[in-house]
Amino acid sequence: MSFKRAVDLESQDFYDALTYTEEAIAGMHEQGRTHDDQYENILLGKLAEIGFKRFCAAHGVKVFVDVGIYEGQDGIDNGDIYDEHERHLDLDVKGVKPTAKNLLLKTCEAHPSTYYVVVRVWGDAKRVQVIGWTTRKYATKNVLCEGDLIPGTNTPIRIENYVTPLKELCWENDDLQILLDKIRNGEIIKNGDDNNGDD
Repeated sequence: MSFKRAVDLESQDFYDALTYTEEAIAGMHEQGRTHDDQYENILLGKLAEIGFKRFCAAHGVKVFVDVGIYEGQDGIDNGDIYDEHERHLDLDVKGVKPTAKNLLLKTCEAHPSTYYVVVRVWGDAKRVQVIGWTTRKYATKNVLCEGDLIPGTNTPIRIENYVTPLKELCWENDDLQILLDKIRNGEIIKNGDDNNGDD
């Protein structure tokens, strides 16, 4: 049996992500980026989450995406992915453009996750591909300071970030199956939702 990494999005998926983005951007403060950059980043992220949900479903694992905006979050939502028992996963989905070579994580994240899944979103937003995953322990080894060039680009970083090359993610089919099994077995639930397994 082949392992399906790329999944198609439906028009409703794009509508849901667009609606979420419109609501989220309205409540955000200036973060050193242009309005267009912020908008694109939010939309990319939500499309990636919805794509991850479809990827999981294609492999018999049910997860859901929270598309609500909550007062006091400054447009940032925590615990976007939850399982069929309504337990939030200790997992953050990161959307990247097709040309991306790195996973960037802010060093100042207020509520960091234990797991990070990277999903490539194509420009037409009709198809996404799960690239791989990593843990925070691994992804926080290399730091880029403000002004450092993002590896493989001529773009300086705006604020301090951890950087992990995408080629270093857990990307093989067996790796992705391990992640799906962890979700299915309730092993990566956020603390407070249930007892979380130690890794």
